[in-house]
Amino acid sequence: MEDINVKNENMLSLVSREQLSLRGVIDVHSFNEDTIIAETQLGILTITGKDLRITVLSLDNKRLEIKGYIDSLQYSDQGFVHKGSGFFEKIFK
Repeated sequence: MEDINVKNENMLSLVSREQLSLRGVIDVHSFNEDTIIAETQLGILTITGKDLRITVLSLDNKRLEIKGYIDSLQYSDQGFVHKGSGFFEKIFK
């Protein structure tokens, strides 16, 4: 039952390679204008592109929205090496 709920809470929507909406985001580990690394309920997602910017980040709602030119999206089943040490966790300690 838990696997069904996890999958239902996840969503990825890409519009014209310029606007990306994600649901199921746990944390953002790093970001700059070329790469964003986000931990999702389905694994680590690496987004690469140009002029990337986070327009919406709500970890309470597990939501992330990005604008810019998106070159690639890559999921990894392996966990991030520094679990629990995401960018926003460091700020709000």
